Amino acid sequence: MTDRLRATFLAVAFGCVLAVLVAATFELLCGLVLRRLGPVEPVPGVMPALEDNPAPLVADLDFLWRNEPGAAKTGPVNPRGIDDHTTWTARIDDDGFRGPDRTPPAGSERVYRVLCIGDSSTFGLNVDQGAEFPRRLERLLRRAYPGRAIEVVNAGVPGWSWMQGARFLRLRGIALHPDLVIAAFGTNDQFWPAVITDGEQFTRLEKPLVRGVEAVRQLAARTSAFRLALRLAPRVRRPSRSPGCERQIRETGGCHRVAVGEIEAAVADVHRTASAAGSELVVLNLDFWRSSAAQHSRAAAKAAGVPFLDMVERLDRKIVAVARARARAGGLVAPGPMDLNAAGAAAEPEVLLRLEATEPTARFTVQAWTWTPWAEVNALQETPLFDDGTHGDEVAHDGVYSVAMRRGRGQLRYLFHRDGVPEMAPLPPVPRGSAYRWLRVDRSLASPVHRLGELSYMSDIVHPDARGHAVIAATLARWLTGHSRSLRGLVAARSWPQKLRAQQARAAEDVEE
Repeated sequence: MTDRLRATFLAVAFGCVLAVLVAATFELLCGLVLRRLGPVEPVPGVMPALEDNPAPLVADLDFLWRNEPGAAKTGPVNPRGIDDHTTWTARIDDDGFRGPDRTPPAGSERVYRVLCIGDSSTFGLNVDQGAEFPRRLERLLRRAYPGRAIEVVNAGVPGWSWMQGARFLRLRGIALHPDLVIAAFGTNDQFWPAVITDGEQFTRLEKPLVRGVEAVRQLAARTSAFRLALRLAPRVRRPSRSPGCERQIRETGGCHRVAVGEIEAAVADVHRTASAAGSELVVLNLDFWRSSAAQHSRAAAKAAGVPFLDMVERLDRKIVAVARARARAGGLVAPGPMDLNAAGAAAEPEVLLRLEATEPTARFTVQAWTWTPWAEVNALQETPLFDDGTHGDEVAHDGVYSVAMRRGRGQLRYLFHRDGVPEMAPLPPVPRGSAYRWLRVDRSLASPVHRLGELSYMSDIVHPDARGHAVIAATLARWLTGHSRSLRGLVAARSWPQKLRAQQARAAEDVEE
């Protein structure tokens, strides 16, 4: 090699190395700036960016997004209680499912596999690893059927809709050859306002050009430089609504990711996919937002002859039982309707809000507002609570602070404060104002006797906590051991001594609360 060629080669090599170093330094600086800026609080009703989500998610051309394979993420329970700094960890296996990597059973015995598909309530948002209901269900079933290889796969993904779940089962889930599919979607279908439906997004991504452009954009979005550019770029014009959204608006007045008719079609699609593969299907209601999606998934399950288990109703019964026991122990009126309106039915209902507290020197207040789909009224009014037998307080100096207030009919949202500090504080990326309690007010009523910063069986208004997941798992185990066709076949596959049958019954009744 001549001196000139050698010099040229060294110059090019030096330039390449310098370019890589500059790019790496720029990427590092962009990452530092992003961390300094922190996550963006989204507009209420809009899902946060994938990188800011409490669970580890990545974009996906087949399902829009999915769990990031092999990832782990630890964060605070959100919203954070006033005296609670609990954290939770989610670990994703190499296949993109929450939980430990699946291992084949020893020997030649076939695995009895349960596939749980769903959204953040199935995934176990705010619930530490191993405490989500699919993992608990696996432990209960293994105790109920000792000696059998039983596996429960948690394929829940935060933010998923019925449309995404049906697509996942068809493209990937059924390839796992599940004996039983447990499907639970609905909240995200009707919760988020949208400018394009999930179905239209999937149709777009079937076009090769669109799919190629989206693949490039997803690769670029992995860099801090691209994300920072999006963060600092001026707001672009709001995208126009899609034809599917325009149709929904004409029919219902609003657009959501999945129309109610599409929900029923997606449930039917899940049923067809499971049936064609010889898998049993059970539909759960985990829509704690109580949107209209639940009634349509129930109707579709009934039309298909598929079992529908309402876990929202089950957990509500547990919450009411706890609230009544707490009131009864203090000699207080049970939560629920009360005959307080002397002025008659036309008067505004009176609501008795109650808080159990153990800090006699603290000042307790409640911030209450009435919410309707059209407007918030009486918003942000902070009212003192009393423990002196006045203002509706039932027993003086019993540690239960109360206030009776007149409020309009609708959904009453409220939040207690101690010395001016709210009992629950949402952390980014959860929008401000998303941490609250609520009661549906159509008559005078008494609230449960609450404890500061504690929601019975729930980590927030839409996600069960670890105790809530334990109730769901135990309810499922009891129902499945008594009604599941595939589990009955598992029992019939071998002779069961009476002792093991008794052990099975005891394990099915074991509620981890």
